[in-house]
Amino acid sequence: MQFQYTFRHVDTSEALKEYTGEQLEKVGRFLLKDSRWQIFYSMGRYECQVEIVVNGPWGHFKSMASADDFYAAVDLAADKLGKQFQKTKEKHQHHKKPDRSREGRLERVNPALEYDNAPFFGKKTG
Repeated sequence: MQFQYTFRHVDTSEALKEYTGEQLEKVGRFLLKDSRWQIFYSMGRYECQVEIVVNGPWGHFKSMASADDFYAAVDLAADKLGKQFQKTKEKHQHHKKPDRSREGRLERVNPALEYDNAPFFGKKTG
């Protein structure tokens, strides 16, 4: 994983970079290959904002969080990214439709051993 840190209107902090790297390493376990991570720290009027953009083999992910301090905002943004990664991973793992498999097509055979050619499973035509 390649990290790029950008501080907007905020002083650079090595401790914050290390903490963010540790949190994103935990979340990054869902990714199979290397990816590029851009982390933006900015100060709003009354709150700290963290935006994380990830370009990886599964696509483009973006997460933004605001909190009273940067550490809490990093935690919130990392949790959001973890949910996005998990959802995408489940989609990739379970990408096959069960009604297109051999067993799924056998379920569409009616008791008279005639194949039901309805466009959708469970709906009867005619």
